[in-house]
Amino acid sequence: MCVTFISFKVNQDFPLIIISNRDEEFSRPTKQAHFWETNPNVLAGVDLKEGGAWLAVSKTGKLAHVTNYRDPKLDNKNHLSRGHLVKDFIVNNISLSDFEIALKQKNYKPYNLIYGDHNSLSYHSNISDEFISLSPGNYGLSNGLLDDPWPKVRDGKREFETIVSQSKEQIEKDRLFQFMLSEVKYPEHKLPNTGISRDLEVKLSPLFINCGEFGTRTTTLYYIDNSNKGYFEEITFDQHGVKQSGVKFNL
Repeated sequence: MCVTFISFKVNQDFPLIIISNRDEEFSRPTKQAHFWETNPNVLAGVDLKEGGAWLAVSKTGKLAHVTNYRDPKLDNKNHLSRGHLVKDFIVNNISLSDFEIALKQKNYKPYNLIYGDHNSLSYHSNISDEFISLSPGNYGLSNGLLDDPWPKVRDGKREFETIVSQSKEQIEKDRLFQFMLSEVKYPEHKLPNTGISRDLEVKLSPLFINCGEFGTRTTTLYYIDNSNKGYFEEITFDQHGVKQSGVKFNL
């Protein structure tokens, strides 16, 4: 479970802005964002259970980010971890067309994938099976398809657009991080039916999820300025929603 907002070629000072909450079980072993020892150009956290990542960037400008598509009926334990999609794109030096061909040759758990660089971004889900080149605009993504009007995506996107539109010459980082902390729950009748219990759907409806053993573990901000300089910041939370640590990198 995750929620992500993207501003692509809208703000003249910052052509790419991404902020994302990663929601996961706290028992799942994870390594905080760092430059990988095996691939020093890659900056990302690591899922130590499967070896993949959820949001990765590189010094060469590449970007990959994945969320799951929530439908328990589609889960198959024999399918590959979504995190390998991020790792494969960010590490392997292959063309976009070859990468997209490879996507169809393996069975992955249900996913949404954003991939490319600050000049060209694409979206693919193995649910809709469409390859979409993103045009300039603001986007929201959770555990439906891109821009599905889930309440937290719809309302969060509106707030995100307001903040990034006011970020001139300097990103309003504090406002972005603060708005991603919202624990406002939505009533059951406003939520999608994704095949889980309605009570659980309500618990998972906020931007910031705080459900004890499962919840928001990190908030990550990544942006590129108009001189192609990148900034990456990630905040880590414990199972009580309390900030534990943070890392910052300039690229």
